[in-house]
Amino acid sequence: MSVKVQKVELSTPVFCVSDIHGHLDLLKEGLKKANFSSDDTLIVLGDMVEKGPQNLAVLRYIMHMPNAYVVQGNCEAWILDLLEDPETLKKYLPLRKESLFWDMIEEMQFVYDDNVEELIAKIIDEGFNVIRYPVSWRNHITDSENYKIDE
Repeated sequence: MSVKVQKVELSTPVFCVSDIHGHLDLLKEGLKKANFSSDDTLIVLGDMVEKGPQNLAVLRYIMHMPNAYVVQGNCEAWILDLLEDPETLKKYLPLRKESLFWDMIEEMQFVYDDNVEELIAKIIDEGFNVIRYPVSWRNHITDSENYKIDE
């Protein structure tokens, strides 16, 4: 396996956070304590959602930040996989009451009765099919290889 290291050009302070797990209040509190401003860059290192009470709110909050970049974590990958696997989703929902799925169900005022195919269709119909978790550095990567990792 080969790994290519590329320099990332950022002109603002960079804050990294991971494992938010649907806790918007804690994210906002942490950013406030760190004196994060809208001019700063936020890098989310995965696991924005699942396990907390504000999954959809976290997702929307980060999506609306002008300088936020997200690396897909295992929880985000799991959500996308579940949309493609109705049988596993049907087993998952009763086990995880604090989930992006339940947030969407509540917002849509959808009555879930174990019909996951109908749920997935409703999620897509409501426009939630546009939710994606990009790894996004495209505007900050240079072609230069004349640098050190610790710069």
